Amino acid sequence: MRCSNCGWDNPNGLSKCEKCGTPLAAGNSQQSSSASVSPAEYAGTAVESSRAESPFSKTVNEASVFGGSDPEAPIMSPSANDGRCPECGYPLRPGVSVCPKCHHLIGHNGSLAAKIGGNSTQRETPDAVRDKPSTPANFGGTVMPGMNITPDIWFSLTPQPLLNERETPEKVEFEGKHHELNRANIDPKNHTITSKVQAVMDYDEEKKKWYIQDKSALQYTFLHCTGDILLMDSDVLLMGDRKFIFHTEQSQPDAEPQDFTGTIAAGRLRVNVPRCRLVPMVEEYEQDAPQEHLFRGNVHQLNRANLDPENHTITSHIQAELKYEDGQWYIKDCSQLQTTYILCKDPMDLKDGDRLLMGNRVFVFNC
Repeated sequence: MRCSNCGWDNPNGLSKCEKCGTPLAAGNSQQSSSASVSPAEYAGTAVESSRAESPFSKTVNEASVFGGSDPEAPIMSPSANDGRCPECGYPLRPGVSVCPKCHHLIGHNGSLAAKIGGNSTQRETPDAVRDKPSTPANFGGTVMPGMNITPDIWFSLTPQPLLNERETPEKVEFEGKHHELNRANIDPKNHTITSKVQAVMDYDEEKKKWYIQDKSALQYTFLHCTGDILLMDSDVLLMGDRKFIFHTEQSQPDAEPQDFTGTIAAGRLRVNVPRCRLVPMVEEYEQDAPQEHLFRGNVHQLNRANLDPENHTITSHIQAELKYEDGQWYIKDCSQLQTTYILCKDPMDLKDGDRLLMGNRVFVFNC
């Protein structure tokens, strides 16, 4: 019995072709030895039968070849006037952006997007793109030009010009939670900033704050004393070009006890008075160390006279204000040139607009 699909001559009695598995018709028994069909006729019959039975004789669903969200969705009727490629006339499924036959961009001129209907997409205007929410910093795909992909965690340092400086370095920006600052990444030509690690910057996600800490061998990373800055014992202050070490003193009564039997004046009452000291740090080139100063009381206005009389980098008016409040000492810069700083020996939190001194360069911090 000859198979009508592949032409294999099967033994009598089989229900399926033993070569291709096609069912054998009982009424179409043909003996291979007495075949009444010519080779040409048989070839034509086999071809026609193959075309009828083969699953690849139909148009292939382009979604199964080119990919798509719904491979089982029916292809649009070729006889329909709508939904065809304007370039080659190939029938298209709703939502297709590229013709699978000629690769023409569908909807490039806006003509076919409206014809297809359904979930057709339209090109967004620049205003629509700008109004979209910002893309998260940890994105993985391609983004549209113009979309805001700036990470939320960043800061910048803007160098301030030095006296008689012809060219000021440009602002530098940093992205991420941890950075080591040095000469190369903040002021490449400034040799008062170390080439190793001048300071480290860290972002605390819980507190939403940036912190800076000095790491230089010469200890020369300072924060400008904007507002009231809390002082701790052994803090280093810079006023003008002079460094001072701040020390707290135990509060003592302002008068020794006296033996008395009569009425005393109100001013003679024993009152504990807060005390602190500022000890000038001696530079290598100096022979005589300036005298240290003891301050008693709650508020003190610091200036050249009571800090370093021969130092004209300290103003003769009010350089800074030192005050004692609620058991703590605070300092605030009051100088016109803004030259009162505190050493960042421990991590110090920063605010937008703070001024930092690294080496001899002042930087404005923004975040």
